[in-house]
Amino acid sequence: RVSVPAFGSLGQTLDVSEFPGGGIRAVIAAAGDGLALDDVAYAHLPTRKRLQVVLVTESSPYLEKSLSVLPRVRLKVVRPAEFADLGEADAYVFDRYAPSAAPSAPSLLIRPGAAQWLPPPGAEVLQPVIARWDATHPLLEGLSLRDLRIDKASPARLDAADPGILLRGGSGEPLLIAHDAPPRWLLIAFSLDQTNFALHAGFPVFLSNALDWMNDEP
Repeated sequence: RVSVPAFGSLGQTLDVSEFPGGGIRAVIAAAGDGLALDDVAYAHLPTRKRLQVVLVTESSPYLEKSLSVLPRVRLKVVRPAEFADLGEADAYVFDRYAPSAAPSAPSLLIRPGAAQWLPPPGAEVLQPVIARWDATHPLLEGLSLRDLRIDKASPARLDAADPGILLRGGSGEPLLIAHDAPPRWLLIAFSLDQTNFALHAGFPVFLSNALDWMNDEP
């Protein structure tokens, strides 16, 4: 709701709860108005549409629960054998699976395995130490990964200077990659059953950040 003060009253309220986002222009017309310059006000509401998210997994209670409680997510869960890109999703979450062709919507991939449209996975790394992460990137805003523990990971083979690497292990191995070209995708090099990440209080925050970033929303 946007409150619009009116001279001599407590104000008026305009319901914009169904407004999809963008610029708002509010105008007040009053009889005997002595100052017309303050009769128009402007505001901008960011786009925050409901998101149809498809989770592709054999089974992942952590992902299903964390995604389902996000307030603007409509979640659909399918098994990898049932997956079909019908162009109806706003975002996909692939858990230990990657489709053979790049999907039409942005995607979060969690230890997806090999696919031609993704960087090839490298050798498995046991208990990689978290060396550094890009705390300035919108994906990791408000998160601390200092206590992140990983049993094993399959880092992608990428140039060490690739700007899309947001999380690195002790030897520089990429553990989280963000691909900015549309449709955007994110790749996590470890599965949730091989880390304590899903138990962090910041895990739902990361998922919310990921959906915002993948859909290019503030």
